[in-house]
Amino acid sequence: MNVKDLEFKIKVALDQGKKLFAIVATAGTTVTGSINPISSISVVAKSYGLWLHVDVAYGGALVFSKKHRRRLVSIEQANSIILNRQKWMYVARTCAVILFKN
Repeated sequence: MNVKDLEFKIKVALDQGKKLFAIVATAGTTVTGSINPISSISVVAKSYGLWLHVDVAYGGALVFSKKHRRRLVSIEQANSIILNRQKWMYVARTCAVILFKN
């Protein structure tokens, strides 16, 4: 996600009278493993009073890696995350978990 473009689009939407409530970032897309800049996105979300949800369904298991957990820096800034345990945690059935900060 391009954070400058995100902020531009938020401003345009607000100027058009649209009511925004959330930003959804991704930490580990299924196809490429791309991770959005969560830290920068969280700053934008806070500045506009928006809920920040981060989809860590695929990349969330990085938190268990000493080498790669830094890629999830600022994940604690998310208001909610969703994690799919079957993708990396060897759960044999589809199992999604949503966690809320509060």
